Amino acid sequence: MDITVNFDGDRWSISPDPAEVNAGTPVFWILRCQRSSFSRLLWKVYFDHRTPFPTLPGPLLVTTVNRTPAPKLVRDLERALEKIDPRLTLGPDHEGAIGPAIPTEPGDYKYGIEVRDAETGEVVGDDDPRLIVLS
Repeated sequence: MDITVNFDGDRWSISPDPAEVNAGTPVFWILRCQRSSFSRLLWKVYFDHRTPFPTLPGPLLVTTVNRTPAPKLVRDLERALEKIDPRLTLGPDHEGAIGPAIPTEPGDYKYGIEVRDAETGEVVGDDDPRLIVLS
Protein backbone atom coordinates (compact mmCIF):
# COMPACT_ATOMS: atom_id res chain seq x y z
CA MET A 1 0.00 0.00 0.00
CA ASP A 2 1.23 3.49 -0.86
CA ILE A 3 0.53 6.47 1.38
CA THR A 4 1.14 9.70 -0.55
CA VAL A 5 2.43 12.64 1.48
CA ASN A 6 2.49 16.13 -0.05
CA PHE A 7 3.87 19.07 1.92
CA ASP A 8 4.10 22.61 0.57
CA GLY A 9 5.63 24.35 3.57
CA ASP A 10 2.26 25.37 5.03
CA ARG A 11 -0.16 22.55 4.22
CA TRP A 12 -0.18 18.79 4.35
CA SER A 13 -2.08 16.48 2.06
CA ILE A 14 -1.90 12.82 3.04
CA SER A 15 -3.80 10.19 1.10
CA PRO A 16 -5.35 8.03 2.24
CA ASP A 17 -5.91 9.29 5.78
CA PRO A 18 -6.77 7.19 7.54
CA ALA A 19 -4.93 4.50 5.61
CA GLU A 20 -6.27 0.95 6.01
CA VAL A 21 -3.98 -1.99 5.36
CA ASN A 22 -4.03 -5.70 6.12
CA ALA A 23 -1.39 -7.03 8.50
CA GLY A 24 1.51 -8.40 6.47
CA THR A 25 1.02 -5.95 3.57
CA PRO A 26 4.04 -3.72 2.84
CA VAL A 27 3.50 0.01 3.41
CA PHE A 28 5.39 2.72 1.51
CA TRP A 29 5.24 6.47 2.13
CA ILE A 30 5.68 8.48 -1.09
CA LEU A 31 7.02 11.92 -0.06
CA ARG A 32 6.80 15.16 -2.01
CA CYS A 33 7.45 18.80 -1.18
CA GLN A 34 6.51 21.67 -3.52
CA ARG A 35 8.36 24.97 -3.89
CA SER A 36 10.83 24.41 -1.10
CA SER A 37 13.68 26.80 -0.32
CA PHE A 38 15.52 24.04 1.55
CA SER A 39 18.34 22.24 -0.22
CA ARG A 40 17.84 19.02 1.78
CA LEU A 41 14.90 17.79 3.84
CA LEU A 42 14.92 15.05 6.46
CA TRP A 43 11.60 13.16 6.60
CA LYS A 44 10.68 11.04 9.61
CA VAL A 45 7.75 8.65 10.11
CA TYR A 46 7.42 7.82 13.80
CA PHE A 47 5.12 6.12 16.30
CA ASP A 48 5.29 7.62 19.81
CA HIS A 49 3.24 5.22 21.91
CA ARG A 50 2.72 1.91 20.17
CA THR A 51 3.64 0.70 16.71
CA PRO A 52 2.34 -1.81 14.18
CA PHE A 53 6.02 -2.43 13.27
CA PRO A 54 7.49 -3.99 16.46
CA THR A 55 10.61 -5.30 14.68
CA LEU A 56 11.74 -1.84 13.51
CA PRO A 57 14.44 -0.34 15.77
CA GLY A 58 13.07 3.22 15.58
CA PRO A 59 11.59 5.85 13.29
CA LEU A 60 11.74 5.55 9.49
CA LEU A 61 14.00 8.22 7.96
CA VAL A 62 14.97 9.50 4.51
CA THR A 63 16.64 12.66 3.21
CA THR A 64 15.54 14.29 -0.05
CA VAL A 65 17.46 16.79 -2.17
CA ASN A 66 15.95 19.84 -3.88
CA ARG A 67 15.91 19.10 -7.62
CA THR A 68 14.87 22.61 -8.69
CA PRO A 69 17.05 24.30 -11.30
CA ALA A 70 18.02 27.97 -11.00
CA PRO A 71 15.08 30.27 -10.02
CA LYS A 72 15.08 32.23 -13.32
CA LEU A 73 14.90 29.00 -15.30
CA VAL A 74 12.03 27.82 -13.09
CA ARG A 75 10.05 31.03 -13.73
CA ASP A 76 10.67 30.75 -17.48
CA LEU A 77 9.56 27.11 -17.51
CA GLU A 78 6.45 27.86 -15.44
CA ARG A 79 5.44 30.67 -17.83
CA ALA A 80 5.93 28.38 -20.84
CA LEU A 81 3.85 25.61 -19.24
CA GLU A 82 1.09 28.08 -18.31
CA LYS A 83 0.81 29.15 -21.97
CA ILE A 84 0.45 25.52 -23.04
CA ASP A 85 -1.99 24.47 -20.29
CA PRO A 86 -2.52 26.16 -16.90
CA ARG A 87 -2.90 22.76 -15.24
CA LEU A 88 0.68 21.73 -16.04
CA THR A 89 3.32 22.09 -13.31
CA LEU A 90 7.01 21.34 -12.92
CA GLY A 91 6.39 18.80 -10.19
CA PRO A 92 7.78 18.63 -6.68
CA ASP A 93 11.13 20.09 -5.63
CA HIS A 94 11.73 17.18 -3.25
CA GLU A 95 10.65 13.61 -3.89
CA GLY A 96 11.42 10.40 -2.04
CA ALA A 97 10.02 7.31 -0.38
CA ILE A 98 10.17 5.47 2.91
CA GLY A 99 9.50 1.75 3.12
CA PRO A 100 8.64 -0.95 2.80
CA ALA A 101 7.53 -1.42 6.38
CA ILE A 102 5.38 -4.47 7.08
CA PRO A 103 2.82 -4.08 9.88
CA THR A 104 2.23 -7.16 12.02
CA GLU A 105 0.13 -5.76 14.89
CA PRO A 106 -3.55 -5.00 14.09
CA GLY A 107 -4.98 -1.78 15.53
CA ASP A 108 -5.73 1.89 14.97
CA TYR A 109 -2.52 3.95 15.15
CA LYS A 110 -1.90 7.68 15.26
CA TYR A 111 1.60 8.36 13.92
CA GLY A 112 3.71 11.36 13.04
CA ILE A 113 5.31 12.62 9.86
CA GLU A 114 7.96 15.24 10.51
CA VAL A 115 10.01 17.29 8.05
CA ARG A 116 13.23 19.05 9.06
CA ASP A 117 15.74 21.24 7.29
CA ALA A 118 18.47 18.60 7.06
CA GLU A 119 21.22 21.22 7.35
CA THR A 120 20.02 23.09 10.46
CA GLY A 121 17.78 20.49 12.11
CA GLU A 122 14.90 23.01 12.26
CA VAL A 123 11.45 21.39 12.15
CA VAL A 124 9.55 22.84 9.18
CA GLY A 125 6.44 20.67 9.45
CA ASP A 126 4.79 17.91 11.46
CA ASP A 127 1.47 16.13 10.96
CA ASP A 128 -0.30 13.21 12.63
CA PRO A 129 -2.30 10.98 10.29
CA ARG A 130 -3.76 7.55 11.13
CA LEU A 131 -2.90 4.02 10.03
CA ILE A 132 -5.43 1.25 10.61
CA VAL A 133 -3.99 -2.27 10.45
CA LEU A 134 -6.59 -4.97 9.86
CA SER A 135 -6.07 -8.57 10.93
